[in-house]
Amino acid sequence: GGIKPQGEIKNKPSNVYKQDPARTARGPNSQSISIPISALSTRQGQSHKKKNDSDGQAAGHRQKKRKASMKGISGLSESASTTDDSNNDTDNEDLCLLDSESDDDAIGKSRRVDTSKSSLNTRRQSKTEFQPGTLQAHSFKLLGPPSYATTAATKSLQRHLRATLRIQDREPLHEIGWYVDPTLINNVYQWIVEFHSFDPSLPLAQDLKQKGLTSIAMEMRFPPQFPMSPPFIRVIRPIFKSFQQGGGGHVTAGGAMCMELLTSSGWLPTNSIDSVLLQVRMALCSTEPWPARIERVDDYKFGEAVEAYRRACQTHGWKVPEDFNRMGQA
Repeated sequence: GGIKPQGEIKNKPSNVYKQDPARTARGPNSQSISIPISALSTRQGQSHKKKNDSDGQAAGHRQKKRKASMKGISGLSESASTTDDSNNDTDNEDLCLLDSESDDDAIGKSRRVDTSKSSLNTRRQSKTEFQPGTLQAHSFKLLGPPSYATTAATKSLQRHLRATLRIQDREPLHEIGWYVDPTLINNVYQWIVEFHSFDPSLPLAQDLKQKGLTSIAMEMRFPPQFPMSPPFIRVIRPIFKSFQQGGGGHVTAGGAMCMELLTSSGWLPTNSIDSVLLQVRMALCSTEPWPARIERVDDYKFGEAVEAYRRACQTHGWKVPEDFNRMGQA
């Protein structure tokens, strides 16, 4: 049970003390030596064995957990982040990236990543009347892969989508107040977002309830130069009262959001999508100079939103993104 140079050991012990590689014990011949667990006290040996076992199990558990969390997102690599450009995305042409079956399957399945935790999902939804996945897409157009797609924008949007869906899966619905339905994403250049769970004291929340609605449906379109250029965000439904009618919430007469953040004058390439959605929600909840009010349950047209956005930029002196027109060609 003593300590012997490795060269003299005919039958190496199965359980040895795990040494620091930088401070390995050496014998008279300067050879590294193994220290059997039996050479230590009983308490030390058991403690060390448990630590080795637990370290191995923890590492295996972490790896298994990471794989499970991304199981339903086969086309969205878990290794990439919103700021990491050195990812393993395919280098195929952009339309192939957007039109790949694996990406479509991944987006469609991503909402079901945590469905095995039914009790958690129930708790997340218990504090809001909003039910995710109930928005019907019959009256707005889901776009195919845009002709203006670029490699840089496509890969950036894939990373942003992964990050946004992770936050959505992790946080309670009533706390974040927005929902991106992955089943309504045909390509990463167009996202459908629902804003919900507003403060009941807001006239907007009261109008929604009175009209039998639980959310505001919006469209986000991303330009070819994203993230250098901002997304275009507009309301799909319902129709808001315009500023001239005493409405607010930073919603223009055509449904476009009136926010400097969404112009070249206020946009930063480092903005995360969840931070943008938070600011849009705050704008909707604003009561200055007037609170947002709903006029009727109907849909805005894309063309009128584009024109309203241009008018707002001209009125406030904001710069329209150079690639803004390209989004209307999708």
